[in-house]
Amino acid sequence: QVNEPAAEEPREEFVASIDAAAGCVRTLDGRPHRLCVGDFVAFREIRGANRLNSGQWRVTATPEHDAFCIEAEQADLAGYECGGSFVLRVQPVQLQFRPLEHFLDGGPAAEGLSEALVMPDLGKDRAPLRLHCLHLALLRLGFNASAEALASEALACLRQADTPTPEDAEFVRRLARAAAAGGRLQPMCALFGGLAAQEVLKALTAKFTPFRQWLYLDAVELFGDDAASTLPTLTAGAEPRYHRLAACMGAGPVEQARRLRLFLVGCGAIGCELLKNFALCGFCTADGGRLTATDDDVIEKSNLNRQFLFRPGHIRQSKSLVAADVARRMNPSLSVEGLQLRVGRDTERTAFTDAFICRQDACVNALDNVAARRYMDQRCLANQRPLFESGTMGARGHVQVILPFISESYGAQQDPTEEEQVPYCTLKTFPQRIEHCIEWARDKFESSFACKPALVARLLDANGNSPRNIAKRLAADEHVPDAADAFRYLRQRPTSWPDCVQLAGKKFAKYFIHRALHILRAFPPDTRLPDGTPFWSPPKRPPRPVALNANEPLHVSCLLSLARLYAGAFCVPIPAGSDSAEFVAAMLPSITLPEFVPSTKPIETDESKSRADATADSTAGSNADPEAVLALFSSLAEPLTCQPVQFDKDNDSHVDAVASLANLRAAMYGLDTVDRLQVKRIAGRIVPAIATTTAAVAGLVTIEMLKYIRHRPKPSAQPVRDANEQLSGYRNCFLNLAVPLLVLSEPGPCRKQPLPGGRNFTEWDRWEVGPLSRSATIAQLTQQVQQRYGLTPSMVCQGSKSVYIPMLPGHRKRLQQTLLTHARVNPGDSYVDLTVMYEPDASIFRGDAATDDDIETDIVGPIVRVHLSDE
Repeated sequence: QVNEPAAEEPREEFVASIDAAAGCVRTLDGRPHRLCVGDFVAFREIRGANRLNSGQWRVTATPEHDAFCIEAEQADLAGYECGGSFVLRVQPVQLQFRPLEHFLDGGPAAEGLSEALVMPDLGKDRAPLRLHCLHLALLRLGFNASAEALASEALACLRQADTPTPEDAEFVRRLARAAAAGGRLQPMCALFGGLAAQEVLKALTAKFTPFRQWLYLDAVELFGDDAASTLPTLTAGAEPRYHRLAACMGAGPVEQARRLRLFLVGCGAIGCELLKNFALCGFCTADGGRLTATDDDVIEKSNLNRQFLFRPGHIRQSKSLVAADVARRMNPSLSVEGLQLRVGRDTERTAFTDAFICRQDACVNALDNVAARRYMDQRCLANQRPLFESGTMGARGHVQVILPFISESYGAQQDPTEEEQVPYCTLKTFPQRIEHCIEWARDKFESSFACKPALVARLLDANGNSPRNIAKRLAADEHVPDAADAFRYLRQRPTSWPDCVQLAGKKFAKYFIHRALHILRAFPPDTRLPDGTPFWSPPKRPPRPVALNANEPLHVSCLLSLARLYAGAFCVPIPAGSDSAEFVAAMLPSITLPEFVPSTKPIETDESKSRADATADSTAGSNADPEAVLALFSSLAEPLTCQPVQFDKDNDSHVDAVASLANLRAAMYGLDTVDRLQVKRIAGRIVPAIATTTAAVAGLVTIEMLKYIRHRPKPSAQPVRDANEQLSGYRNCFLNLAVPLLVLSEPGPCRKQPLPGGRNFTEWDRWEVGPLSRSATIAQLTQQVQQRYGLTPSMVCQGSKSVYIPMLPGHRKRLQQTLLTHARVNPGDSYVDLTVMYEPDASIFRGDAATDDDIETDIVGPIVRVHLSDE
């Protein structure tokens, strides 16, 4: 029995309408319901059709992405008024498996084998059966059998199921040769180690769906036709440490791997696994080889459960420096340099220049965000370098092989947005989900304990940490930046631990009592919109004031964690024995909560307004009284210090504060609360990661890199133009170990764009112009482009910067101005890359595919690299 077949948590969605006659439910704002026929859903807060709020309802049809039908009587749905939400109720699944002996004894003719062989590679439909037969041959003859005997037994086994083809025979012979020679692929071991470990966890926890039943993978492309059948021949010239790898792909490619120059970006979960693989495979271990690994992050406690190069003693140290050191200890011959630098615009002209990228044989991404992936993709495109891209998200992972002039780039396909954009008024006043409450709590933490103390600290630092110096400047009518904002924060300054607890109580009243009363005063429960529908209908929920109660652990935890943070920000010592829930609970009766005073401050309901707009509106006209500001700074004791507190997801007090604030806000709005670990994950922006997925993805990346090493063109070779033939041996991968899903497919070829005269180009191409003098005009640039490539430039840009666009005001006169006046070029740069568009030309369109708009559209050409000279 599998209790949780998939990894994704069911997401609550809101109901827009219910058609009683059709039994159809439609989601709010056209959001996809993500349901399948046979699923069960539970409803809540349905108004009118109250029966739906109890029990579970089976989905009978999904006619549209935002509509589904349920198995219910019309009477159950009649009377629906408005509101409500639903969520998928995951049902346990019973699965049946055949025993191992059934398949081993029955051979390839065993009943059910075809259904039990997983088909992971879309380009190798016969590979699972071939590998199964070779597996049976190894079990029958043993690993000491000769290559000829293994191949003969495997083909005989295959004949029991089908007539072997010449391709079958060659496939089996290649693998048999490597097996007989004692070949082992370390990254394949890492891949299957991750997969097998996840299957063990599935069996122990009944969480996620297991593979059914035989999973085979191969990298036969590594085994060349020249491979011999004896270990000495295969490994001649190779270091003994790498004989197992040489037995698979030969000594020559192994030596090439040892001389690689690699750039690894990211030393987190995937980066650690890749470094381990590189060290064990012997990458960058010979003269000329060099591995550069960079990551600007430091090791945190939460990293230790999946980033296995790190230990508790490494916490707060640089990830890249520690990972490089540990990898070097795995293989002392490894030439690796760790850098604690971010890859981005600020380092591309210093550490990671174009010259640096061009010196690399390949770049490897081990990143956790789309923006950084796109940036590295653009750098590799501009410098025509291979890129091996990978990533994980929980049980899901991907691998993409990006080869110059052969495959499409990472940016050629549109990635989904990483985060849903939530309106500011939803976070501020009308939370719909617990995630909104956690985001609000994290925002309060940053505002109260990081931003405002930092502002005060900056003001004090500029005035010698002396409030009296500030007061003197204010008394002299001198403008003191940040003084008014600092006043608002400092006027509540506690001077003792009981003051900190008292201040925490006031914040509790502000957030969970006064705020609710203010909202209900502005929008009473019976408020209706202009069309007559209730204002308070899901997804909007009316808040309910939360009375402070010493017997509620959540209330006490909130006050204790806030008091600790205020003590830290204002450098207030905590007496021994007072930093406890018992002390705070005992103080509660003596805490005086401020009375609610109705406010005229408006409540934002416009979902289109951004945080900046709403904040500007709310602070308009709220300047502090100058006399009160002067009086406060005159009265403050010296020296005064204020210490900003940065949120640390590994700090229990920080997580306790955010968790208690978030769950109290959820309770105020009638939302479900969550446990502390989930709050830590969301508030800490922790990317879900599982060590098993990471190991599998890193193994797949390393296998593809080995293929590239074996088959990459010679340095003197011309750029490859027949992409399809070159791509046939490489594999991209998408996997989801929870479902489970493992799909290998050929990388997409780079798309060819037409140009006039029957020419074409790909995103990898680059046109060279120059050298031009640094005083050359834009007109001289366009003339040289036209003379060299036969196209008339119409627009020139540098990234998002406009260099010459004739239809913009003032741009036509730029033609006679120097290029460097309008393009960003540093004094030491010897070239600049530009995007040039050209006048329309109907000759690039053939047949009826072109429209009038196409023919009138400017032509986008390859990147133009303009070489500069000082003459």
